[in-house]
Formats: sequence, C-alpha cells, structure tokens
Amino acid sequence: MNQGIHVNSKNLSGLGHWSDLDMMEVGNPGMTVTEQASHFAIWAMFKSTLMISTSIPDANSDTVTILQNRDLIAINQDEAGLPVTLVQRFTNDRDVYAGDLANGDKAVLLLDHSNTTRTLSLDLAEIGISSATVKNLWTGDINANVTSYSKQVDAHGSLPLRLSNIQLKHTTKANITWIEAESGSVTNGAATQNCSSCSNTGKVGFLEEGKGSLTLSGIHASKETQDVLFDYINCEIGYAFAGIGPNARLAGISVNGGAMQNVSFPLTGKSRQYVVVRYVLC
Repeated sequence: MNQGIHVNSKNLSGLGHWSDLDMMEVGNPGMTVTEQASHFAIWAMFKSTLMISTSIPDANSDTVTILQNRDLIAINQDEAGLPVTLVQRFTNDRDVYAGDLANGDKAVLLLDHSNTTRTLSLDLAEIGISSATVKNLWTGDINANVTSYSKQVDAHGSLPLRLSNIQLKHTTKANITWIEAESGSVTNGAATQNCSSCSNTGKVGFLEEGKGSLTLSGIHASKETQDVLFDYINCEIGYAFAGIGPNARLAGISVNGGAMQNVSFPLTGKSRQYVVVRYVLC
C-alpha cells in the first residue's frame, strides 16, 4: 500500500495503466474481519484490480459481505479511473485519502493505525469542502449537509466514504516555504550529496535508523500548530512477508529540542521521483 501512495501521488495510475497491489487476501487467514474490510477498501479506492485469492466455495458470510460491497466496487470501477491520494498521514494514528469521481462526487478513505476500538473523525475542511452529503460505504448510512463526520471503528478499521452535493470551501492558497535539507548541518554519519535531478542540485543521504541526523535552524512558524511537508526520496522496496518490511521508513523529528515524534515515509519503490508527506508538528 505504501508504494501505491507514491504511484497515486504521481498520477501513474489511471485509465489503461492501473496500480497493481497484488491479489486481495480477504477471506484468507492472518487478518481480523475488520482488517480484511480495510484491505478491500484500500484495493477498491486505490483502483487496483480486485483479484480474489481465497477459496470461493469455502468463503464465509463475512468474506462474501466484504467482497460484494457494491458501493466500493462502484468506486473501483468509476469511469474517471482516478485513485484516492494521500491528504495527510498522522503517523501511528491514521491516514486520510481523497479522490475525485466521474460525476463530481468525491471518494474519501480514513484508515486507522491504532490497536484499539475508537472513533475516527473527518473535518471536511481538511479536504477543501465546507459541506456535503456523506455516505458511509460500510453501513450505508447517509448524512446530508454536514461539515464533519465521525464513526467508531475497531482496531485497524476504515471509514470509506462517498461525498456528494459538495460545497467547496473557499480558502486562500497556503504560502509554502521550502527549506533545502542540504542547507542544514549533518552529523552521526549523515552526508550532503550531489543530486542533479534534485532541487538546488543537492540532497542529504545516510539518514539511517539509529544514526545520521540533520538539523535545520532559523525556521519560524506562523502559529503554534503547523503543517509541515516533507519532500523526500529513497528508491527502496520492502515487503513485510519477506522480512524486509514494513514498506515505510521512519524518522524521528524534534522541534526546538522537544520530544521526538516519529514520521512514517512510504517507500518510493524503484523510482527516484519525489514523494511529499504532510505531517503536523506542534
């Protein structure tokens, strides 16, 4: 899935060239029913081919219910062919994805990273919408003309939503200041390197787990809680089942000497193109 984030963000998936997340594991051992449902929602909204890998004659009612979700299949088969893209990752908490549908509706997916039953919430303003009609694609419940949506999910659960009657939120475009990594100071084995395809023709490498650090100074935020965008590249692949995963890199980020916060960076795969992850630092 993490490598699919990269594919979707670069518009590499679409009509005639679909993202391939491999065969679905819905109905196979190793996941709870809730995790299998989340698995199906990801495949459907990432517009991956829905290849069933479990035994159909032996499928139980939970498996059949998940695989026959017509609303998610409709999003997977939507004529626009546009996958959802990552809006924001709250590391070790949740992901928020959104994408456009052919008739003007929007597909939204919230994924829970926790190990407990809890409530997932979406403020529609987070995806540039002031109000909409929200349909929960697991329950079929419809809430008209709302500005936010919340629902309890089990551990590793999901909220696949379809938004219609959308009223866009009119906001001033954010003024983003990009800070080059190579302008900072590196220690503990990290190094500044030449990179002809990078902005400013430079990058910082060898930022590895347990060693390698980068310090950026003289940065001022306009408010106490600030969104930070990380533009990064790693050209790696990792598979959990092969003992190489998870297919994400973790970095520890500290602001003004405060507590370290982990940030999960999805692997970029075999491409050296950039991926941007949005994260909140306080």
